[in-house]
Amino acid sequence: MVWATTASINQRSVLASSALTAVSAAAVARGDAAVTTYADFITDAHAQVVELLLQRDITEAMVTSTAGVTRAETDLTLALLFEALQQIARDGTGDQYAQQAKIFRDSFDREMDRAQPIDNIKGTGRGFRWSRG
Repeated sequence: MVWATTASINQRSVLASSALTAVSAAAVARGDAAVTTYADFITDAHAQVVELLLQRDITEAMVTSTAGVTRAETDLTLALLFEALQQIARDGTGDQYAQQAKIFRDSFDREMDRAQPIDNIKGTGRGFRWSRG
């Protein structure tokens, strides 16, 4: 099961749909099929998120709290989309897409660092915080 959706992607970035259109146009220009959904980007992002969770000994089936992983997967999907577009941009907009890719890649890293995908279990490497009651 993937956690990112078309809605979460479009909500997170106003440039996402125009980036997808540009990726599609480049695919068609190469003679490939049009890219009409984020599905391939979501699938790639999901595989990477699952791999990172496995490195923390968390299987996909163990995920009971999807909020953190949904945001992480959405951000990685956007990073992959903008990275792909940066590579094919011929109209001088590559730097803009590179900047967007970096923003979402950095956000993905932060989200994965603090993700607690299992209810009532603190994430690996998390410190103990004292608070006043």
